[in-house]
This record gives sequence, C-alpha cells and structure tokens, in this order.
Amino acid sequence: MADDSDPEAFTPFGFARQHVGRIAAELAIIVSGILIALAADALLEQRAERKREAEILRTLSADLAESAEVLREDSRFAQTRSETLVWFVSLHDAPSPNVPAERVQEVQVAANVTSSYAPILRAYEALIATGSLDLIQDDSILYGLADVNRRAEEYLDYREQTTNLWLFTLMPIWLQRVDGRDADGLAEAIRHADFRSAMGQRAIFLRNTGGRGLALAERMEALAKEIEAALAH
Repeated sequence: MADDSDPEAFTPFGFARQHVGRIAAELAIIVSGILIALAADALLEQRAERKREAEILRTLSADLAESAEVLREDSRFAQTRSETLVWFVSLHDAPSPNVPAERVQEVQVAANVTSSYAPILRAYEALIATGSLDLIQDDSILYGLADVNRRAEEYLDYREQTTNLWLFTLMPIWLQRVDGRDADGLAEAIRHADFRSAMGQRAIFLRNTGGRGLALAERMEALAKEIEAALAH
C-alpha cells in the first residue's frame, strides 16, 4: 500500500513507482500470451502448408506416372513403325521386291499414322500459373520438375518438327509414288530412289521419337519415385 506520509504516492509518478512490479508482470503475461498465440497460429499455418504440399506432391507423382505410361506405349509404337519401314526399304535389295499381302496394312500404318501425345503435367502447370510452386520445399524435386518440363518441351518440339516435315515434304512423295494401296503398288514404289529416301527419313524420325520418348518416360518415372520417397519420410 502507498505510504500516506509520502506526498509523491498520490501523484501519477508516485503511483507508477509503487506498482511498477505488478504492472511489469501483467505486461509480461499479456506479451507472452500474444507471442504464444502468434506461435500457435504460425504452427497451424505451417502444418496446413505441409499438408497442402503433400497433396500437391501426390498429385504430381500421379501425373508423372500416368504420363510416363502413356508415353512408353506411344514410343514403343513409334519404334515398331520405324522397324517396319526399315524392313520395307530393305526390300529394294531383293532381286524382285515383294511385299507380303499380310504386311501391306502394317506398312501403310507405319508410314501414314501420325499420333499425338502431350505430357500430362497438369499439376505442375497449375502450380506455375498460380504462383504456388514455393509450397514445395525440396529443392531436388523442384529441379526435377523443371528438368522434366524442359525435356518434355524439347521432345514435343522435335516431334512437331519431324511430323510437319513428314506431312508437308515426305508424305507427298508417298502419295505420288504409291498409286495403289496393295502389295504391287508398294513393290513398285520401292523401286524409286526418292521414295526410298522419304521412307528412310520417316523411319529415322520415328526411331528418334521413340528413343527420346522412352528416355523422357524414364526421367518421369524416376522423379515420381523420388517424390514418393519424400512423402514416405
């Protein structure tokens, strides 16, 4: 209690001096409470971000695995078509070029079918579009995503260039030389050097497309496994 004999006890300064300890303690409690609340909010926000990161990583892993599976199938088809065209062109070396009737459709498909493929990276593209890529804290995964995206763009560029070259340059040669869509028509076409050259280039394009596609699929699968390993920890 304040000393009645002390005239300063009844002044603001005197009152503060008398109760400074209690005021300091109360302020400390208030500040501590605020700091604890802020720390709790930060912890909850951090946990929410980590949960969101885990969801994103699972989606990315699924996208990569799905894309790799589709790409593998497409790439094997491209390589099979390439092998068919290589065999077809090699018939020129025979004394009398002969295309077995049962392989006519196979050659037709190998030369003319132009499939389409685009990597399934929806989650990665969405993260870039929304500016949410920072939610991923693992630098190795971020590098892997950027690397896969770069490789995918290079693969698609090569595929587009070679497809356009086939459609606008080489395919007209096919259409000009293959008068009939039967074994005799193909056997006659293979006698011409420009036709063999066009089919040979087409075979190379398909072989390279398949090889590049398989390499990209392997990179996607490796990154998907890396993401799954990170989620397991």
